[in-house]
Amino acid sequence: MKKLIKAKLKTTASTMVYIGYAIAVLIIVIVSFVNISSGTNISSDVNAASVRWLNDENFSTSHQKKVNNWLTFAVNATHHSFGVLPFNTIDFRIELSLNHSEPVPWGQVNRIDNSIFLQISPNFGLASLKKDWTIYHEIAHLYLPFLNDHETWLSEGFATYIQHITMLQANMLTKEQAITRIEAGFSRGKANMRKAKGSLYQVSSNMHYNRAYMRVYWSGAGFFIEADAALQQQGKNLTTIIAKYSQCCLTKDGTAKQLIKDLDRLSSTSIFSTLYLSYKYRRDFPAIKKEVLAAVLSQYQLP
Repeated sequence: MKKLIKAKLKTTASTMVYIGYAIAVLIIVIVSFVNISSGTNISSDVNAASVRWLNDENFSTSHQKKVNNWLTFAVNATHHSFGVLPFNTIDFRIELSLNHSEPVPWGQVNRIDNSIFLQISPNFGLASLKKDWTIYHEIAHLYLPFLNDHETWLSEGFATYIQHITMLQANMLTKEQAITRIEAGFSRGKANMRKAKGSLYQVSSNMHYNRAYMRVYWSGAGFFIEADAALQQQGKNLTTIIAKYSQCCLTKDGTAKQLIKDLDRLSSTSIFSTLYLSYKYRRDFPAIKKEVLAAVLSQYQLP
């Protein structure tokens, strides 16, 4: 298209032809950026090679089309939030679920090869799959290394917070809906304190045994929301720092100590280390005001 614009047009007739062609190409490009089925404006900045479905041969043609569209949309949305992907290719394994009460009943990252496993119900269409939070949560995990059980609150808290940012920017959630969901999560986390007592890192280590999921996930989300709020006061934000981290420092396995050190260095602050020491040993649930949450999320709203 640049060559067309720069080419020397010798006649008025040929000029009109070239201009008409250029406009037509521009329209096609614009349309290709718009996801018609969901009414969502997500630029197609992820090529087909960036998304790999490893067991698609087990599905019908219609299911393959639906799932491929969903996977590409979710990876593209996450890429849009960070500006980069943690790996050149994001691998998925999909399984049909007998649980038909929700579109995506289960998801997890396989840390052996960093592939994402997702169970989906065949009873839900593409629009419902896109609105389910699970895939955005699991892709977010790939931006941080695998941490030990004591530090699960960091990895799960990060993915829990980021899923809302990604869905907000993909127009799968409004800011008000994101706030409502996060506040509801905080309420569940606080309620879980009755069964999950002790310091956060101890509870995190025994999360499955104590069924302390809500306290661990949402305490961790509180950590990253507070970090993001502090970063934004300095004209920075969390997704930018994490994007830098994923390009320079991401390893398959890691330690919280090194992660926090790297994030402080990349942000030129001590925000992460200060909050980390506070959160790791805290025995209460974080209290984050609604106006703080609203201000943080406002920075991620698209114009």
